[in-house]
Parts: sequence; structure tokens; C-alpha cells
Amino acid sequence: MSAGSAFGQDYFRQLGTPTETSQVLPYVTEEGNTDLAQPQHILFQPEREDRYNLALGPLRFSASAGMGVMWTDNLALSSSNRQSDFVISPSLNIDAKWRMTEINTLHFSMGLGYSYYLQNSQYDTNGMTLSPNSELAFTMHVGDFAFTFRDQFALLNDPVSLTGLSTNSGSGNFRRFDNEAGVTTNWYVNALLDIGLSYNHFNLWILGGNLAGYDVSDQAIDSVSLSPQFKVGPGITLGLNASASYVRYTGSNTNGQSYMFGPSLSLDLTKNTQIGLDAGYQYFGNAGNSAGWNSANSNSIYARVNVDNRLNDYFSHRLSFSDTTEAGYNSNYYNLYDLEYAANWKATPSLTIDMRLIYQYYATPATFGTDGTAGTPSSSTNRYGTEIGTRYQLTPSVSLGLSYRYFYSAETNPSSNAYQNSVQFNVFYSF
Repeated sequence: MSAGSAFGQDYFRQLGTPTETSQVLPYVTEEGNTDLAQPQHILFQPEREDRYNLALGPLRFSASAGMGVMWTDNLALSSSNRQSDFVISPSLNIDAKWRMTEINTLHFSMGLGYSYYLQNSQYDTNGMTLSPNSELAFTMHVGDFAFTFRDQFALLNDPVSLTGLSTNSGSGNFRRFDNEAGVTTNWYVNALLDIGLSYNHFNLWILGGNLAGYDVSDQAIDSVSLSPQFKVGPGITLGLNASASYVRYTGSNTNGQSYMFGPSLSLDLTKNTQIGLDAGYQYFGNAGNSAGWNSANSNSIYARVNVDNRLNDYFSHRLSFSDTTEAGYNSNYYNLYDLEYAANWKATPSLTIDMRLIYQYYATPATFGTDGTAGTPSSSTNRYGTEIGTRYQLTPSVSLGLSYRYFYSAETNPSSNAYQNSVQFNVFYSF
């Protein structure tokens, strides 16, 4: 939702239930936005080379189907009532592009999934899920201006991907719909200066029951951002990020507002090493509605650092860190620290090995009523995750995947600590 890292958010999004772990495939990330309401976008697809191998008139598209079998030793991420089970997870992915003209493009992608628990049917997916890569986007160019209209949507079941809440909810399912619609405009003033302006509207809708012990509210966030960038020299770009966001809740939280302002730097140290830096001031405060729980206003420094390195044609890795304030669930906001390392090794032309190490710390402030009544106490959570996965291209159309994931969450109350091991095997077919 803010300058959080794509890898970390995606990792914990997948850990909740196998609905979001039915594929062991390459990750493609779209970086660059620090808006409060603009989460990083993960495209969850098969190999992208020549991926549009089907055609229907002017529409180019690819379609692929997968089947995952996962074993986990703690399917509800419970600290005391640990339950193991096997989970069957079929999935279907569609990725399409219509190049209407040489410079105007319509893009659509959607991932459908379902999870079936062999021994604990109460955790079966309540209907289909939509993976976070689902989107409809239209890009058009008018003179020196580029406009992108985008709607990204996801229908999810897992409680863990809601960073900012205690992991130990004892719930295997938490069904909700995320939708983000917006428009981004880039004005290419000249070869050195690019000015970006965007507006985004984000919604979180809770479907069905709430998490045990929580009152997670429906959420709406409107965000406007300005981001001029200037190429100082070869491989050096300086920028400025400024954004304002307004957060509305339907439940007991007081509405909030946030402002972010600071410089950015993109630096190519070498041909194979890039560094991205963002830092500045961030304010998050109450927006003045008379009812609901309040948190003390936050005045803080936000920061994000990414280091990408391609060692050779076969091995690449990334180290990233971010410190941000995010819109909360049981409080107006929470502070999030995210440290991640990811590596990709193409061991042979057919075998790829991926590895990720993740650490997250988030702290939620105490809340109080408008009359001074005490609400929820402050809390903090440390989350650790590691994953190693292999992908083997058996034929041009068939790929196999095997992965192991470990997750551990240390809560304010040690008796609520929880951990999970999971092993998953996947078969994927690209049409």
C-alpha cells in the first residue's frame, strides 16, 4: 500500500492458504510507486518469452492450467490447535494483449484458483479465487503524454497477507475482495525530464465472516501522487515523490489521511548492478470523523532501498529494505519494516532454482475512543519466512515445480506465536 516491497508482500500473501500457492513460477514485478493506496503489482505467470502464442483476430493471448498438491503442518496458522492436511489446488491463468495501434495497448490478465482440503473441508475455498495479477489496463499515447487506465482486482481467502494484523487468528479462511482503479499520466517533457501524475482508488471489501478476535472494516483509499524524474547523467536519475491519501472505514476505525514527500535516486553502478533509493517525510493522522477508535498521529521518515545485481547470465539476486507507515485495520495505521533477499539461479537450460528470505516487523499503536475510553492496546509482530523452489521445464508446454516454505510469527503475547512448514508439488501446462 505504500513503499512496501513487492517480494515481501507477495511472499506473505502466498503463505496464508494454498489458494495463492498453487504455482511455482517466475515472478515479474512492476516497481516504482510509493502511493499509500498503490500496492506493488505481482504478475504470476509462466515463462514470459513468446508467451502470447495464441491469437483470436487482433487479440494475442496465452492460457495455462496448473495443479498443485501441498502438505502443511499448520493449515490455520494456530499457536495451539495445529492441524496438518493435504490440499489440492487447481488453477487457470489467462494473459491477453490487444495492440490496437502501434502505441495504444489493451491488456487483460486473470488467474482463477480453488483449494480442496482432504481432511478439513471447512477450509475449502468458498467459491473461486482471483489471483493478485488479475487486471484490465489500457495504455494510450497522445503527443508527449502517456496515459494508463488500470483496474487491478483480487479475490482472496488467506488471513496472513493482511500485514498489520496478528498472524494467529485461528482462521484458515478470510474471504475478501481487493480492487484498485486508477489512471497514471506521464509527460515526457524531453529526453531528460519525465513528470508522472496519478490518481488511484483502492477498496477492501470483507466477504462473509470476520477474523476471530478482530473487527476488520471495509476500507477505501483515494490517493493522488506527483513524481517528476530528471536524468542527471548516464545511469543517474533524480526524482521527487509527493502523494496525499485519504482513508475511509465502514467500521469502528476513525478515517485517516496521509501525506508523503521526499526525493528519490536511481543509480546504475555498473551494467549489472542498479540501486534505487527513496526517502522522505510521512504523516498519518485522523481525518476528523466524530465516532470510532483513534490512534495518535504519526510523524515519521519513510525509506526504501533496493539493490539489484545480475552476477552473470545464470544468477541474479536482490536485496531490499523499506520502512513505511500503512493504513491499518484495527487501528488507523501501523509501522512496517521489511527486509528481503531474493535470488534466481538458472542451473541448466531447463532447471531454475529460486530462494527468498523475508523478515517483517510491524507495530500497531494503541487506540482510544473519542471520549478517551481505552480501545485496543499497542502490539507488535515479527515475521520470518524462507522459501526455496525449483522449476523444471519438462517440455515446451509442461513445467514441474517443487517448493518448501517456512513461516514463523512472534507476537506481542508469546503464547500466540505460530509457525508453519509446507511442501508443494506443481504441474503446469501452457496451451
